[in-house]
Amino acid sequence: MQASARNIIDTVPHPLLVLDANLRLILANPAYCLTFGCTSPAVEGYSLFEIDGGRWNRPSLRTLLGDVINRNSFFIDYELECDCPRVGRREFVLKAHRVFRDEGGRHMVLLAIEDDTELHRIKDELRQSKIELEDQGKAMDRQLRDLARSVESTRHQTLLQSELKIAALEQKARDLANFVEGLRNQTRLQADAKIALLMQKAQDLAVSVEALREITLQHSDSQIAALDQSEKVTSRLNEELERSALERNRQLEAANRELEAFCYSVSHDLRTPLRALDGFSRELIESHSDRLDEQGLHYLRRIRAGTQRMGRLIDDLLKLSRVTRVEMTRERVDLSALAETVFAELQELEPGRVVSFTVGPGLFAECDFALMRVVFENLLGNAWKFTSKNPTAAITFDQTEVEGQRAFVIRDDGAGFDSAYMGKLFGAFQRLHSDRDFPGTGIGLATVQRVVHRHGGRVWAEGAVGRGAALYFTMPGSEYRI
Repeated sequence: MQASARNIIDTVPHPLLVLDANLRLILANPAYCLTFGCTSPAVEGYSLFEIDGGRWNRPSLRTLLGDVINRNSFFIDYELECDCPRVGRREFVLKAHRVFRDEGGRHMVLLAIEDDTELHRIKDELRQSKIELEDQGKAMDRQLRDLARSVESTRHQTLLQSELKIAALEQKARDLANFVEGLRNQTRLQADAKIALLMQKAQDLAVSVEALREITLQHSDSQIAALDQSEKVTSRLNEELERSALERNRQLEAANRELEAFCYSVSHDLRTPLRALDGFSRELIESHSDRLDEQGLHYLRRIRAGTQRMGRLIDDLLKLSRVTRVEMTRERVDLSALAETVFAELQELEPGRVVSFTVGPGLFAECDFALMRVVFENLLGNAWKFTSKNPTAAITFDQTEVEGQRAFVIRDDGAGFDSAYMGKLFGAFQRLHSDRDFPGTGIGLATVQRVVHRHGGRVWAEGAVGRGAALYFTMPGSEYRI
């Protein structure tokens, strides 16, 4: 294995293993040795399934790695849980690709091991929080239903008692009116007796009115107390929701800070050896080319091309990371105008190409302008690149309807792709065409997918070899053509 490649792998801060075609260790980087408490000499040369007490000896992993060697497949989501000497029980995600050949012309496998323990913990906490909030919501719903039934029952009871009291008062009022009418024909002695009775009935009437008022006040107090209890329950649940949201925000901010620090580390730690390789190779070509034969110069040019490509891969990886972390500002964006602007920039770079570009007018969406520009730069850039072999080409941007949902589509009549490999299309660093035919790093569509998903939309593709491609994406808040 070349020393330059080994130096690059050694700088990666995550565990990496390089395996030969028989799945024996060629290289274990320092991050692997630190994580799993071993040394390179203790594991290199041994089968992957023999080291670390058989930690990796899993039948399913054997099968997947065999496919990587024999069928040039890959995997990015093999999950495994195991104990580590330094940090205890951890959860890992394994990713493997067949990357290059060793000096003997045999294939080798790059196996990356990512620690997903913290991500699983946050997901578990979010799931538990969701369950707790749902339970609290159900409890509050039951309390509100009970409160509603109590208030309704109290209201009916109050109305019934009030109606009975009012009926009794009406009867007493009628009796009083009849009594006053009868006084006109009574003697003084009879009148005094009647007046005494009248005073007693008046007192009874006053007592009845006061009793009615007390009934109303008592039930009003009961309703107020019930409503007050409901408000307290609602306030307590809102406070718990706010505390939970603040805690999740703090965890997200911490995760973003860790991601930003990791990206800085990748950028700095990997670029330094790359710059050295590129600089010394250039110096050899410029100052010592007369002392090298043609094969030596060819090797130096390949080293420079490889380091420059690695630099572009690092740049694209950082761009993909920034797309995930940047703060979004939604606004009404004219997608038709944005598409025309991006295409004009492509045309300026290659004014000699004959490309027809058609844009549907009046297409708008509620989205982040800067992130949507990234989408169009990648999608139109791909259409421009994959039609470059055509003497004349056609690219369109318009809207359509898919399963009752508004979708935007960019079509071209370029190289297209084999739909059998659709699963690779939106993966990071996955390419369906050779770098000689169409240069690139394979990060563009992965970036597009992340931007569209952040907006709550989805993205997919249709195509056939030699018949062009169509890239669709949806954007919640998009409008019909005006």
